[in-house]
Order: sequence, then C-alpha cells, then structure tokens
Amino acid sequence: MALRREINALTNDNERLSKRLTAARDNARFADRRIAALEASIAEQLMAPPADG
Repeated sequence: MALRREINALTNDNERLSKRLTAARDNARFADRRIAALEASIAEQLMAPPADG
C-alpha cells in the first residue's frame, strides 16, 4: 500500500511539473513573439525616411 501511495504521489508530481513546464514554454514563446515584434517596430522606425516637419 505504501508503494502505491508513493507511485501515485510521484505520478501526480510528474503531471503537475509537466503542466508547469508547458505553461513556462508558452510564456517563453509569447515573450519571444513580443520581443520580435518590438525589434521589428524599432527596425521600421530606424529605416523610415525622416519626416519633414
């Protein structure tokens, strides 16, 4: 019985950590996309001809 409880606990920990890893990867992908968008915006501003004003 103790072994089954240990297996269940380890299985639950594994599932919890897998979900946390998935969430962390999603957050990293979101941050990467956001950084890429900001870099593109900066590059566009740097490459734009100066505004006459």
